[in-house]
Amino acid sequence: LNQTDISLVALNAIRKSNIQEITIVGRRGHAQSAFTIKELRELSKLPQVHVNIQIDEIEQGTTSSTLQELEGIQNRPRKRIVELIQKIAEESQHFQRNQNIKTINIRFLLTPIAIFPSTEKSNTIAALMVTRNKLIGPPFAQKPILWSADNKEYAKELERIPCDLLIKSVGYKCEPLRKISSTNDSSILPFDFNTNTVPHMAGRVINMPNNNYPLKDPNKEENQEKDVVRGLYVVGWLKRGPQGIIGTNISDAKETVSSILEDLHLQKLQTFPNDPNHKNVYDPFPINEYRYQDSIDNNNSNDNSNHSVS
Repeated sequence: LNQTDISLVALNAIRKSNIQEITIVGRRGHAQSAFTIKELRELSKLPQVHVNIQIDEIEQGTTSSTLQELEGIQNRPRKRIVELIQKIAEESQHFQRNQNIKTINIRFLLTPIAIFPSTEKSNTIAALMVTRNKLIGPPFAQKPILWSADNKEYAKELERIPCDLLIKSVGYKCEPLRKISSTNDSSILPFDFNTNTVPHMAGRVINMPNNNYPLKDPNKEENQEKDVVRGLYVVGWLKRGPQGIIGTNISDAKETVSSILEDLHLQKLQTFPNDPNHKNVYDPFPINEYRYQDSIDNNNSNDNSNHSVS
């Protein structure tokens, strides 16, 4: 992590810690995991770190609906992630624990049901009790359900995971930009409430009548010309959702910048000040200028703060 842009405060805290094992618990199966293949591949290649995945949890998550979710060319990226998960799980069966190697356990189909306090230290925990889930439902709509407490198999599905630090993570969701007085599902900017992202065409924001998302065929040229909000672009998680690594942000930004340069070259932005979409989008709130020097000043301020603390 010393070679990354991690905060110095966080890096120093990690250096001083004696954490040897981390367990990540997910309620759904391996095929429904939200990380990208780049994220998992980089995690599995960290020096002096072993990623452990249990093969039986992979087998239990491979339902008939899961197999259908991996069919077809359009689901090839998801299939590649599953293949990498299976490879790590197979290698994990032969792993011998070593004090010199830190372990990251990635667990699937588990739901926390109880936290056990420590009997030795006050205000600390000792373990997390989880129970196993099973997936039900059609492809792309599978849901994890708990074993019923009156089921004879219930006791077998309970597991106590030792831990002295528990961090809850329930994901990230982009929110629409609303008027201050608005309480309903409306947005100043075009917003797809199904995916919680701003609809776009290669970074160009798209505005559909009555928020009729997703687009049936967003690649059609007539959609691009008729529905694009001229001069309005989107990048990052608001564009693609909360996923990816630093490299993903680079390609994401390149796509949007390429669209901006193309529109400038084709002179599609010349009529922008008179575009009614421009008025509808920007009038409800003020635009504050943010200069490049502002970002440099902020970075220097953060660096000085980090160094003073460390």
